[in-house]
This record gives sequence, structure tokens and C-alpha cells, in this order.
Amino acid sequence: MFCNLAGRNGCLPIPHAPSPESASLSERVLNRSRHDQLRFLVLGDVAVDCYLHGTSDRLSREAPVPLVDINREVKYPGAAANVMCNLRSLGGSVVAGSIIGGDRAGESLSRVLRDRQICVSALIAEPGR
Repeated sequence: MFCNLAGRNGCLPIPHAPSPESASLSERVLNRSRHDQLRFLVLGDVAVDCYLHGTSDRLSREAPVPLVDINREVKYPGAAANVMCNLRSLGGSVVAGSIIGGDRAGESLSRVLRDRQICVSALIAEPGR
């Protein structure tokens, strides 16, 4: 059973909250067939988590911090984008809702979400953000 939060304008139907005696969310997602997916609208702050890998063999002259020669950079969806990816990996249908920067990082995050089959129609790119 679904309710439409925005009326009859074609917005994503959101399922009613499950009753307490029903199965857990992960059980419900994993037990669904491809034609009977749970649908999620995830609203929130999204981020790109960036991890720099490298080696250090000296300290800075200005402060006792290591100077790192970076040889690899890895980026992952973070914050609400991580939640979106997790729900999608469990088989749910996900729509991403957030405001992203109108820059390379925003485009990169949008592309990563699309590649993971997450709907990005509700992402708003704002220049200067």
C-alpha cells in the first residue's frame, strides 16, 4: 500500500511505515522480487569522502606534521549519498534528493550515483556551493 505525499503530480510513491510485527527493513528488501522493489526517497546532505594514500619520510619544518607523497586518491559517496548507495545495494529503488555544488565534485557525485542506478532527478546543482 502506497501513499503519494505530493498528490497526483507523479511524484514518487512512499510506502507506509511497516507495522511493528512485520519483518525488519533488510528482510523486506532482501525478500522482494525485482518487480516488487521497495522505493526510497532519501533527502539530506551529500558529500564526497576522499582518501589520500601515500608515504611519508619526513616532518614539516613549520609544525610536527608528516609530509606525505600522495600516490593514490580514492573517492566514495559520503553522508546521505552513502545511505543511498547502501539502500540500492540491498535492492531498493532510490531517488536522491539534495543540493550539490555546480562544480566537478558535484558532477562526479551525480555520475557515481547514476552509475549505481540511483535516480538523480531530485538533485539540484547550485553554482558556488
